[in-house]
This record gives sequence, structure tokens and C-alpha cells, in this order.
Amino acid sequence: MIVLSCVLLHYEGFTWLTGALTRLHTRIRRRRILVLIFGLLALHIAEIWMFGFGYLLLVDGQMSDVHGANGGLLDFVYFSAVVYSTLGLGDLIPSGAIRFMTGTEALTGFLLITWSASFTFLEMQKFWRLEDRVQEVAREPTAPVPRVASRLRRAARHTDSHPPLLAQRQQRSS
Repeated sequence: MIVLSCVLLHYEGFTWLTGALTRLHTRIRRRRILVLIFGLLALHIAEIWMFGFGYLLLVDGQMSDVHGANGGLLDFVYFSAVVYSTLGLGDLIPSGAIRFMTGTEALTGFLLITWSASFTFLEMQKFWRLEDRVQEVAREPTAPVPRVASRLRRAARHTDSHPPLLAQRQQRSS
């Protein structure tokens, strides 16, 4: 149940981030990247906390336990962060049935982190492509740079939010 919730949260977070990034002005270049990175960090932190609450509910001290933890929520959130990121420090050790959830969280965290990395790369690629187009137009001696650059930015925003145009653009780039 926690895995399903995390994957759905991640997907919905990507949907929201795609819309938010499309609506942002490209004049302030850093804003788009910062929204992307902080949005992804917030998603991962929320997912770590979801698993932390899951550990808190599942540990009963007899059949399932995390040795080295005092039983507080923050201990389980810390354990969840170590497992989610596949860091595996070894200072907290799961025992009993909770080990399955630990392995599942490690796999889920690995997949969601790589999914986020792919998403970040695709967004950066869009950003770099737009910057390259603006610089090419600026190098043309007869082009009215401010007007053409703003037209290119508007066109890029339009194709980012229009699925058929986005699909055509992706086919051309492959």
C-alpha cells in the first residue's frame, strides 16, 4: 500500500511540476531549475516520511523490530531515508517480517530516484534547447533580437503544453 501511494504521489508530483514549469517565464533562468529540484526533493522527503510512518505502525517489538532504534518516529524516518536512498549505513538493523518492507522500500526508492533523474534530464534538455535557439537568433546580424527571442520563448512554452507538437518535436530530436 505504501509503495502504491509513493508511486502515485511521484506521478502526480511530476504532472504538477510539468505544468508549473511550463507556466514559468524563462527570463529568470534559475527559477525553472530551482522549482524542479526543490519540487523533486519535497516529493522524495514526503515518500521517506510515508515509509517512516509505515515502519512505526508495523514494528511491534516481538515479531518485527528495527534494532538500534528507540522506537520514535524520527528513528524510523531516519531508517527510511537510509533504506530509500540505498545508503545502507548498518546502524539500524531490521528483523522479522519488516525486512520485506525494507527491501521493497530500497527498490522503490532506487526506481523513484532514477525516475526523478530522468525527468530532470528531460527538463534540462528542453531548457538547453530553448537557450540554444535564443542564442542562435541573437547571433544573426539582421534579427531584432528582443522580439524574436520573446517569440521563441512563447513558442517553446506552447509546444511544451501541446502534446501533439511535443511528440513531433521529440521525434525530430531522436
